[in-house]
Amino acid sequence: MEPRQAQIRPGHIGKRLIQGALVWVAAWGWAATLQAQVVPSVRMIDEPDRPFVERHWTARSGLPVNQITGMIRGSDGYLWLSTFDGLIRFDGVRFTLFNKGWTPTLPSARFSEILGESDGAIWLRSEAAHLISFDGDNFRDHTAELEGALLSFYVDHAGRSWAGTTSGLFRFEGDRWVRWSIGQGGGVSAMLQVAPGLFLVARTDGAMQQYYEVSGRIETITRLNPEPASIRRLGVDDEAGIWGATDSGAYRIRNDSVQVFPIGVNLGWPIQIIPPRLGRGPVLQMEAADLRLEGGRWVPLRLGDPDVVSIPLIRTQDGSHWQLLEKKVLRNGRMLSEPNASIDHLLVDSEDAIWGAGTSGLYQFRPAAVESVALEDSGDRYEAYALHEGPTGSLWVAATGPGVFSGLWRIRGREAELVIRTPYQGFSDRLEMAVLEDRRGELWLAMASGGVCRLRAFECTEAGRFPMNGELVRA
Repeated sequence: MEPRQAQIRPGHIGKRLIQGALVWVAAWGWAATLQAQVVPSVRMIDEPDRPFVERHWTARSGLPVNQITGMIRGSDGYLWLSTFDGLIRFDGVRFTLFNKGWTPTLPSARFSEILGESDGAIWLRSEAAHLISFDGDNFRDHTAELEGALLSFYVDHAGRSWAGTTSGLFRFEGDRWVRWSIGQGGGVSAMLQVAPGLFLVARTDGAMQQYYEVSGRIETITRLNPEPASIRRLGVDDEAGIWGATDSGAYRIRNDSVQVFPIGVNLGWPIQIIPPRLGRGPVLQMEAADLRLEGGRWVPLRLGDPDVVSIPLIRTQDGSHWQLLEKKVLRNGRMLSEPNASIDHLLVDSEDAIWGAGTSGLYQFRPAAVESVALEDSGDRYEAYALHEGPTGSLWVAATGPGVFSGLWRIRGREAELVIRTPYQGFSDRLEMAVLEDRRGELWLAMASGGVCRLRAFECTEAGRFPMNGELVRA
């Protein structure tokens, strides 16, 4: 699948009133030649150092399904979203849904998780724990090709796919799964590559093993006794301590020492374990809460916690720390998303834009580009009431000036050209309502009192009028 070239065009314009100039704020996206049915809501966010723009897609604005269960940015440049109604591809312009209708033999398109990308495919876990791949053309169910039920999936540093099942460890080679000998024991519930050719493997019987890929040697580091709930996530701290997260808490294993840190309440399954940093305790991100280990006890992290900024999940090129807390997006410890947002997944793209996805839809956060263009050199104050970007890329601005004067400007680059001034040819209305350039290049101007003016060759003729009852009366 060939990656789509991004077209960078303004996606949102907001008005500002200043001395002698018009300022507009544009949010730059992957592409902006948006179809009418795929238009996100846009919200301006004032941050201390710069303004940000939030773009939000829901089912009302073209997103096929509101609830998103997983998100990755593929090597093809597309954004891929897993949902309970199939797999969605987003190219910045349109959403494409791939589901059971795309591959009728697929047992289920209810995807609970998007596992990653490797071996030329997007990998997914279905609600029924089936391992599914999508190569851009077809879905493939790998469940029957593996021995045992799927417990874990991992993509190593070389981009190879590994699957842990109740019967052992498998690697995808060519077009088939090959079993890797890791000795007798339970299934493989988690895997982590810590160095080239060296993996940590968590077994369901409590064994924590080191696996040397080249030699095939297996070393059992320790065996947790009594056997815990399966370790689902692994991490390594600066002191070579191994952290394992389970549904009920976490373990730290170093040399012959094993420390147990139970949660004590049911918070769902672990999303990830972040090892200690800067002298602070580790952070355990559970399905229902984010926890920090302080004094041997797990303490819930809350919005407003002064230590939140010390555990960034994503750091962008401008030095900003981005993270999720209580299903909200934070930048440098400040909440950017709306209070009613419910976001479970966060990533950064190649242009340093932040994407969030969850049960409330798809979000994009990025700095706003601000430019200033003077309409007149007189120093008078103008207020813009209508702005429109035409199909040719021109920006049309209707603004009012001193007294009853109003006008229409066409902006190209940094230059503003006055096209029409009112009152004009008997029109006493001000151009305050709306401006539209149609596909033929004709301009339609909506007047404050209901009149509609069509502009041809800089001549304005009345095309109709909207009385109070809302019916269009032809002139």
